[in-house]
Amino acid sequence: MNYVDGQFVVLPRLKNLIKSKLKYTDILTYTSLRSFDGDQGCFPSYESIANRAGCSRDFVIKSLKRLENGGVITIKRATKRVVRDKLPVNHYEFTRYFQFDRIPYGFFENELSLNDKSMLLVLRQFFYNLKMRLGYQIKRISSELGVSYKVIHQRIESLVKLGYIKKLELNHRKGDFACKYEYTAKVDWIWNLNDIYKTQEKVTLLMVS
Repeated sequence: MNYVDGQFVVLPRLKNLIKSKLKYTDILTYTSLRSFDGDQGCFPSYESIANRAGCSRDFVIKSLKRLENGGVITIKRATKRVVRDKLPVNHYEFTRYFQFDRIPYGFFENELSLNDKSMLLVLRQFFYNLKMRLGYQIKRISSELGVSYKVIHQRIESLVKLGYIKKLELNHRKGDFACKYEYTAKVDWIWNLNDIYKTQEKVTLLMVS
């Protein structure tokens, strides 16, 4: 996949998924969809979204419907689903949220399963930079997301084994008893504004020369 270093996909902090009748795996669909958003709008085909997410076309169609019903996206459908000159059919618009996380385009290059990849995205809002935010643990995350403790715990354990999350050594003398986690460097989560400026400077120099 070709992408520019420093660019990112906007992922709003969506909590209480059960209230919106969303599945946590829909967050992967959303992020994959939004990765196609550009100056002219967002027009990917179902197949393109599925390829980027690493899931089936049928899953994407059902997931997009849930996102639409949950008020997260708006879909402007064409009268006919015909792809001409590789131009997509539907036009997607995104509900504005004031709190969001930045997901690097390199995220889509990992080979995680649908469930693990989705959970890695869903958990991002509960981390500051790489470390889990103060006061958070699986029980609280489960309550705020509306996703069962068992599911979150299983997926975190899987991500720990795969090296995308690691457990932190806690100092019980300081009263740290809750299990804490940290994202590893397998994904470059730390977005740096300087990367954008450096990229723009390189492009400008190339145009001038």
